Amino acid sequence: PSPAAPQVTEQGWGEFEVGIKVYYHGGERAVDFSHLLKLYPEAEVAGSPARELSIDRPVVAEKYDEIVWAEPSAELRARLSEADKHAPEKGWRSSKHARWFCTFEPEPQEAEMKACYERITQELRAASRRRIEMEEEIRQLRAEPAD
Repeated sequence: PSPAAPQVTEQGWGEFEVGIKVYYHGGERAVDFSHLLKLYPEAEVAGSPARELSIDRPVVAEKYDEIVWAEPSAELRARLSEADKHAPEKGWRSSKHARWFCTFEPEPQEAEMKACYERITQELRAASRRRIEMEEEIRQLRAEPAD
């Protein structure tokens, strides 16, 4: 009989910063940056609880990083141009993990932010009216003669 396959028997979460150093062929200077690695699922919708951990669904915590070269060498420029010619047409969408990633759509987030702004503005106006009413009540109470 063959031994049983190893299994993960504990679950947990965590996050930590990973230092990354990118080296280039040729004379380009290496670039240092960091990435926050999250080992727990985010909430699907802001304000909702995070999803349960599952071995059937990977943890996806996306972060956009960008490297900008002010004056790349001719060799690096040529390498980057050549790499663009061979990149898959769909980019990350051709990955076997593509179903777990999302495409950023600003419109729904913009609408949600506008709704929050309106709600906060209404609450501030109501609080300001209540403050004015209370100040007026305090002024009237102070103006009443004592018995």
